[in-house]
Amino acid sequence: MFHPDVRGDENPNGDATVANVFLRNLTVPSTEMLSRGADGGGNPGGRTALLQAANLRRQEVLFSSSGNFLASAPQILNDAQLFARSWRTGQIELISARPDGQISQRSAGNASWSGDGRFVVFQSNAADLTHDNPLEHRQLFLRDRLAGTTQRLTRPWNGGEFPTGSIFYGKPSLSHDGRYIVFMAGLVDGITPDDNPGVSDIYLFDRHTRTTQLVTRSRDNVASDGWAYSPDISNDGRVVAYFSRATNMLPGISSTPAVYVEDRLTGELIAVSSTLAPPFGNFVPQIDLSEDGRKLAFSWQADDTADPSLRRRYLIYVVDLNGLEPPASRAAAVPSTSPRALLVIASLLAAVSLCVLAERRRGGRLARRQSDG
Repeated sequence: MFHPDVRGDENPNGDATVANVFLRNLTVPSTEMLSRGADGGGNPGGRTALLQAANLRRQEVLFSSSGNFLASAPQILNDAQLFARSWRTGQIELISARPDGQISQRSAGNASWSGDGRFVVFQSNAADLTHDNPLEHRQLFLRDRLAGTTQRLTRPWNGGEFPTGSIFYGKPSLSHDGRYIVFMAGLVDGITPDDNPGVSDIYLFDRHTRTTQLVTRSRDNVASDGWAYSPDISNDGRVVAYFSRATNMLPGISSTPAVYVEDRLTGELIAVSSTLAPPFGNFVPQIDLSEDGRKLAFSWQADDTADPSLRRRYLIYVVDLNGLEPPASRAAAVPSTSPRALLVIASLLAAVSLCVLAERRRGGRLARRQSDG
């Protein structure tokens, strides 16, 4: 048994068949199960708990489960709900709560929260979280943990309701104070008047102005012509990163699928994966932008024929984005030969070289072991 508090149907090997959320302390070392019930025992009803986000500074985790982690009955819920738990105090908080504080009747998931922990954005098709989703279409909702309120975020720019409820929202990302929220929306159009019909786009919602703008625009300010995924935003909301399959992102260049970084203050747009081979098949990378927006990590899988040892392998690249200039008096596109763009290209080339070197060293050690045997 991995942990004594795990509950659930067990297979003959002794491992439970449900997922849980754990905290590993590498200093002690020790492992604590965080997806435990209000009574301190294991996960209620033996239901799976999936990690949505973690906040190391606040010592909290956000997770979803169809187990009831509150003190009230029943142990098993009809649909998965969102819970926040402090591993310092053990306190459990219901995030997908109705205005009366009770559990929603529909599922909630795909959640992220702001760096200060106050705001949580999540996806749900519930009509009981707010008063303005009567058709039970899938929407993004914003939970203010301090005020104990929930509001609907996504709606057509010209009023009314979306024509379909089968909307797919990717995992959102929030600035530190929760003012800016970037999210992907697919299978729906009309969130903004200028989005491109038929593809998924990246949008930015400003909580202060209550406005939504299209992020996935080319350097010459045209809506992208391809699907976009995996948005992330810096703590101050200045830098946005995402993956796009559009071909018109850079003027005069037929772009291949790439990871893009945009400086919202200067208008600079860079394809940071431009030196890599195109991604393999329908691969969509995971993207992680540092809090200050100066480093970017992303996964990549390519048919790299130039180096067979890297072909279709899952690789992680780290890009140095140092060189954020002060905002210009007028936002202007920065050419791809700018010092910052060259720095990005140099960083990627260095990362590729390190991957190749590590692979060759590993191969050399394996060959020596075989010869010694």
